[in-house]
Amino acid sequence: SFFYIAPIIVNYTDKNFNNEEFTNNSKNILNKTLKKDKLIEDESLADTDERDLLYDILEENNSEINLVRYTTSEIDSLFKEVNYNLKDVRDTKLVKPIDIGLLPNEIKNIENTKKRKDMFIKIVLPLIVKENNKIRVDRKRLFTILNKNSNTDIEKKWLEKKYKKYGVSKNDLSTLKVRMDEIPVSLAIAQAAKETGWGTSRFAQEGNALFG
Repeated sequence: SFFYIAPIIVNYTDKNFNNEEFTNNSKNILNKTLKKDKLIEDESLADTDERDLLYDILEENNSEINLVRYTTSEIDSLFKEVNYNLKDVRDTKLVKPIDIGLLPNEIKNIENTKKRKDMFIKIVLPLIVKENNKIRVDRKRLFTILNKNSNTDIEKKWLEKKYKKYGVSKNDLSTLKVRMDEIPVSLAIAQAAKETGWGTSRFAQEGNALFG
């Protein structure tokens, strides 16, 4: 990520074990195992939260990034096609769910400073909102786990992943609760702009993905 808080600020969608669009091999293996051995019934994982926990762990272990770097003209055309502009965002407080993971190389060639900054903000804003949504869900799950008298192995593994992700010592729940929190959008944009030079720095141009 481009800056320290990126891991703290990042597609919470309902997950289905039978979704044929999954391409990750580990998930395909899990699907077959669930069908063959009835893992859900055997280990009492029928609960939705348990399934989400399991997929969350799998995704963190087996994330595969397959991104395309679009040109500034292609991105601008997409924004116009879906009628995505910052004025509407300010008025409605709603952000278009556009996921562009790589900054365009040509962004540094946009001479108009305002246009360059606007494009940068429109690219990173949906990603920041998506990350904050995921953090909100994770935080709710964290407190659900903490309010239980005992936790399943899946929940314990999920906690281990979060300790590692947020740089927290194992079992330091008080620190985890503080760090696992949403970041103000304006602060996230400001930090991203500072660390990447509004997307023009060499590090920003060579990065694999904006968030991940």
